[in-house]
Amino acid sequence: MGLNKSLIGLVGLSVACCFATGCGDSDGNNDNNVDPGSGNKPQVCKDDAYKCDGNKLLICKSNKWETKLTCNSTTETCNSEQHKCDAKTSDHHEEEGCENDAIKCEGKKSYKCEAKEWHLVRTCDMSETCDKETGACQAPQCQVGHVRCDGNTLVACMSSGKEKSIPCENNSVCDAKAGKCVENAEAETIRCTLPDGTTKLNNGDSICYNSNLVTCEAGDIDEEECQENYTCYEGEAKCSQLKICHVAGKILKTGEYACDDKKDVVRCMDGDLSLISDCQGNEVCMVADETYGCGSPAGGSCSVGNTTVESGKRICEGNVLKLCYNGTLSGGSDCKDNSDGKTLCLDGRCIEAVCENGKKEGEKSCNEAHTQIQICTGGKLVDATGTEACTAEQVCQSGDTVKCIEKSEVKSYTTIPSIHEDYNALTKADTNPNECKGSSSSHVVFLKDAEVKITNAVVTATKTNGFFIQDPTVPKGVHAGILVNCTKSNCVKEGFTDDKIEVGNNVNVTAKYVGHQDCQLWISTQNEDKIQVTKTNGNAKVDSQSVAVSEMNTGKHNDYTGTLVKLENVKVASCEDKYCVLKDAGAKEASATNYIKALTVSTLKKNLNKSGDITGIVYYNPDLDASNIAPTLIEIAEEGSAQE
Repeated sequence: MGLNKSLIGLVGLSVACCFATGCGDSDGNNDNNVDPGSGNKPQVCKDDAYKCDGNKLLICKSNKWETKLTCNSTTETCNSEQHKCDAKTSDHHEEEGCENDAIKCEGKKSYKCEAKEWHLVRTCDMSETCDKETGACQAPQCQVGHVRCDGNTLVACMSSGKEKSIPCENNSVCDAKAGKCVENAEAETIRCTLPDGTTKLNNGDSICYNSNLVTCEAGDIDEEECQENYTCYEGEAKCSQLKICHVAGKILKTGEYACDDKKDVVRCMDGDLSLISDCQGNEVCMVADETYGCGSPAGGSCSVGNTTVESGKRICEGNVLKLCYNGTLSGGSDCKDNSDGKTLCLDGRCIEAVCENGKKEGEKSCNEAHTQIQICTGGKLVDATGTEACTAEQVCQSGDTVKCIEKSEVKSYTTIPSIHEDYNALTKADTNPNECKGSSSSHVVFLKDAEVKITNAVVTATKTNGFFIQDPTVPKGVHAGILVNCTKSNCVKEGFTDDKIEVGNNVNVTAKYVGHQDCQLWISTQNEDKIQVTKTNGNAKVDSQSVAVSEMNTGKHNDYTGTLVKLENVKVASCEDKYCVLKDAGAKEASATNYIKALTVSTLKKNLNKSGDITGIVYYNPDLDASNIAPTLIEIAEEGSAQE
């Protein structure tokens, strides 16, 4: 007898295997075919090109359409080819089937039927498509050429700018990287979950997240910080050079203001210039120190409250941004009307009403020490006063509701078993609002505020959204393991090489919350809090605990949830898309007491109906409503010599 050992990373916790048919290229005759089109982003228009938009003749200047002529909608029609307005006559599109007010598209041209004659209404931009039902010009709803997987359905952005879904069938699987359904029984759709707990990516997919480019690679999140002068554009899902504008010999980035050649105030937004203020008469364009407008550079000053500014500068009057013009306040725009998120007027400019911890104007949070409530006021965190403030005998509790609670209500955890003990008490309560419902949603329920200080634990496995730790001193590993929800955004690491936490590391963990997500008990955090993970010089080790299958089929939370265990002499009885059934090798049939489900990995499928030892982490899978094992090592006995 030989031994076939397969070492498997805990990527399996985010694996879901599915199978579907391949998809070819398209023309629309076959619903399983797609035509992704070109992935290049087209220019809007070419300089000095003409087009009609209803009764308006437009000309392209600096990659933007401007109105050249406005034709009389009653007596004239727009002629883009000869750049003029023609008297309304019958168009060359005199066809049968023209009913009054009917709409049709020919390429990028939109026509409307009037008095039994087709009349050109508008010509769409190169990047737009003509909607056959409304005749309107529509911008692409997705990035042309982008292909993604939604479960086992291939979703492709067609050349029309709209997405088309094609279910994969006949034992093949959706492969976003290949851009098609592939016939590969070993292919696995691997998903990643972002730190927000709700956003999920298929393997190979990329999106913009917190201004960085995030890619799902084999179940792990690869986060790329865009270099200077680059940013991540959502529609392109890549780090691209900032879209700049050229104005009067200057280069502007998105959001910056300047005076153009006409001495008017303009603003750059994603490569396009917008007119902000049209200076008249003796007014001059003024842009300095993030203030802008039309006015006189010399003259008297203006005051609002205790704030005084010189002529030509801007000042906040309440939440209204005004310009000081020769000692008089002129103009005025309420910052709350801005669509760019800069809705708070402060220090003579509109800014995002967001404090340093991400809270918006008026929102509450706890200070770092959790001793006081803070309120985001004018872009700054201000301690609460009066009845809202915490006393010396209270602490600040964050969560859905930020409030002060008595210090006696704060639970302290210094061991992993003590967390499991409290969780057991909650799950056995007759009425428990925190009970795991077995749903596959990503909703997170926190049990309570806590002071968590776990020391000298050993890392037993890693996964996309954190790692498992176990107390090596607990007998038989009962209630000894737990998941630590550690991500780039909520975790502070000390002592690790390249910030990489590895299996076997001895660590101390400090946090503020315990709870569960999808019935998986974990140490986590919420809002502005951070988990502190410190690598120690300890050399403690954790050996897998040999347990029987029957010991693990005892509900959503059993003695070995989160623990590294070894199932000896189990048989791979059957395999489905998402899991394989393991049963005691000596049992004739799988029953409620002698089997457990394991996440599907290719190694298990290859060893169907064979027996051996399987090591892994025990967890509860809400999709299957049962305890599972995520394999980290599979040892299957075979005839012949051992194969690695």
